[in-house]
Amino acid sequence: MIECAAYGKPYTVPFGDDVIDWQYVEDISRMILQALNLPHKTKTRVFNTQGDVRPVVEGVKYLKTLAPEADLKIEAGVFGIPWSYGTAPLENEIGFKPRYSMEEGVKKTYEGFNSRRLLSHPR
Repeated sequence: MIECAAYGKPYTVPFGDDVIDWQYVEDISRMILQALNLPHKTKTRVFNTQGDVRPVVEGVKYLKTLAPEADLKIEAGVFGIPWSYGTAPLENEIGFKPRYSMEEGVKKTYEGFNSRRLLSHPR
């Protein structure tokens, strides 16, 4: 969705009736590094992670503020899995909390694709 908006390609966004977990890659990489650099073993062996749980339509609407000309259509439906998980062990044992909201992650991702587009196809 974000890449198509940056490159001016039409895209139909699936699962438009769903609420999903918007996790930004910089949060995930920071979480992994934090876990790898712990000076001790954790009590928990498997952790849930969660970003900003929000409706798909909110992400599309926000992206349209960044790229008003984007040709995005929303398809009805839900993915069919739960997106909200307990993250207390991750916070308590590793000290990780996400820093990026859906808006911040979408914006940084869009800007990254847009920069790459401009480098490869300057106007």
